[in-house]
Amino acid sequence: MKADLRINLEDLKVLFAHTKAAYGNMSFSNWCKECEKSYISYFNNKELFNRRKYTYSQFVNAQIIAIT
Repeated sequence: MKADLRINLEDLKVLFAHTKAAYGNMSFSNWCKECEKSYISYFNNKELFNRRKYTYSQFVNAQIIAIT
């Protein structure tokens, strides 16, 4: 199975706005790359992924819900 990396850019902007203080001066573009890496790490961890098979969009939105 291949990771589904489709996502609404507005969702990434919302998560970035809520977490940017933790990333210092990281640009939005670089932050997006780090966010994608985080999802790929989750996706490749079959123990975690098999519990909840989130798409990238669901993964990001779950984080937004958890911190708001």
